[in-house]
Amino acid sequence: LIDPYSLYPIKTAGEVTSINGNAVTRPADIGSNYAVYVDNSAAPTQIVGYRNGATWFDKYGNELATGASVARASNTGTIQPALRNANENIQNSNFDPNQTFQQYKPTIIVMPRLQFSFNLTDKALFYAHYDILAQRPNAQQVAVDPTQYYFFANSPGVINNPALQPSRTVDYELGFKQKVSNTSAISISAFYREFRDQIQVTKITNSYPNDYTTYGNIDFGTSKGFTLDFDMRRTGNFSLKANYTMAFADGTGSDPTTQLSLINALSPNLRTISPLNYDSRHLINVNLTYSYGSGKDYNGPTIKNVQILSDAGISFQLTTRSGTPYTAQANVTPNALQNTATRAVGLGSINGSRLPWYFRLNMRVWKNFDFTVGKKKEKAEDRRNVGFQIYLQIQNLINTENVLTVYRYTGTANSDGYLNDPGSLSTIQSALNPKAFKDQYAVYINNPSNYALPRRIYLGAVLTF
Repeated sequence: LIDPYSLYPIKTAGEVTSINGNAVTRPADIGSNYAVYVDNSAAPTQIVGYRNGATWFDKYGNELATGASVARASNTGTIQPALRNANENIQNSNFDPNQTFQQYKPTIIVMPRLQFSFNLTDKALFYAHYDILAQRPNAQQVAVDPTQYYFFANSPGVINNPALQPSRTVDYELGFKQKVSNTSAISISAFYREFRDQIQVTKITNSYPNDYTTYGNIDFGTSKGFTLDFDMRRTGNFSLKANYTMAFADGTGSDPTTQLSLINALSPNLRTISPLNYDSRHLINVNLTYSYGSGKDYNGPTIKNVQILSDAGISFQLTTRSGTPYTAQANVTPNALQNTATRAVGLGSINGSRLPWYFRLNMRVWKNFDFTVGKKKEKAEDRRNVGFQIYLQIQNLINTENVLTVYRYTGTANSDGYLNDPGSLSTIQSALNPKAFKDQYAVYINNPSNYALPRRIYLGAVLTF
């Protein structure tokens, strides 16, 4: 749309010099390109307000928070723009789409990636980087069904926005790295990331001829924190990589539909800073490997001079993080019942509660074998080396029951509180078989997708040639 607030062209303040033969005096604060609103689009008698982009003004030029008072000032109680053609209709065969729609204007984003580093001593290093990254909007948010504009007057609902701009991330990081030994180093870095022009569902109110919901680049967020790393290359038979990150991720929306419930409740487009859904304060990763070399580097057990554990090893990968946030709920909602309309009531602040900690330990054991393929009489360069590895991999070694999602009323993954709520007693007792009702309800609620995957064991082989 050329003008997101109108399906049809609106006269500007510079074009409206008179109404019904009466001269119009334009307030000094109103620009000549501001859209004009009147008491009745079909037969205007007076100006009731103005608009510049998304900023509204009354007829005296005073800025307004919304266009609601401009709409109420009309004869119909709805928004009435001063249309250039009051009889225009998109469903007419002579409708000119060029007066309503425009081509997408290409966006050029410069994305520098700059990195600096210099040695403070022969054992210490300072580094920094600055990045700008951009991401195009999802096709599901920009592809428009033209019939939604064709039937715009019949409540268009949610319309995708082909004019969406790319989302951008600006990343800053400063770090210091220090040698600890000939095979190990420790580093500490601080980072700050800005998420700009994030996509969020928004309500376009006081648009003509109908209000509608669309997507806009109206969200923003930040992520900041520090990371502590320890890296030890192979020392003897051990190698170790470990890092700890403390981070704070805040913003106005975690995904493009965060505000949808507020919009459906006829609330304004609120922008409140709160923890994002993926905000995890503490993150720890540890990767420990114990392995043997081969040939002269082998220091493991032998049987009749055979290096039985050459090129073999075992590694453990530990990942643990603090719980991500969710918004608690003050009332019970029967999640397993269909056709039961119960609106959830939030408890506390947005994303003010936390899931349990996440803990995962993986293990991998492997053994490599090297072969030479070819006849012994052939030249060495004509023979081919082939590598063969067998491995045993166990994910979630100790079978930890990690919770990914909880029911907001109870804060648990296996109960939404309905079966224990006094208000549900009559519904349960009126069931054909109350015990079967409760059993099946509990089974449905205890959804496996609320948990991370259990222990999984893989036995495999890799052939390289």
